Amino acid sequence: MKIFYSLIVLLCLSFFNVSNAGNCDVENRICMCGMQYFGFGEIPIVRDIRINAVVHVLDGDKSKCKRIVNILNDAKINSETYKTFITNHTDELQITPTHDVDISDMRMQWLVSCTTGIVKDPKNRQKICADIKPYTLTLISEFQDGKYLVEEIFNETLNNESSLNKLEEFFK
Repeated sequence: MKIFYSLIVLLCLSFFNVSNAGNCDVENRICMCGMQYFGFGEIPIVRDIRINAVVHVLDGDKSKCKRIVNILNDAKINSETYKTFITNHTDELQITPTHDVDISDMRMQWLVSCTTGIVKDPKNRQKICADIKPYTLTLISEFQDGKYLVEEIFNETLNNESSLNKLEEFFK
């Protein structure tokens, strides 16, 4: 019975690790792939900070999505460049030092809709999603009070193997 309960716990944890998996904007064939961080504010239950490093892909690009997620997952562990981008971005939004952002807590985003899986604030959702260019690595941060920042962090269109290789090198 302990094994059964352990399996259920592991299964639940794996679902929490992949946020909104498979919920693309089907009508427009737009999906987002990347990494997401939920931060807790002064009230530990309320997730009031959202940081996303995402690439807007077509829903048929599962192989590119997988590659992007792997590159960003590697970067969150091994890349000072990635850490610097996140730190500078959150500093510009002025959410630190009140909130310590631990990028090791970033979780993968696999084929999610920008309007339901990435952007939390309904007032800014359409504008933020419209600002994201296809196949461009974009950093999006939101804070509980409606502050947000959208910034491209790699000046290359990620729609082929060569550009994905460059991104991988960029974060080394």
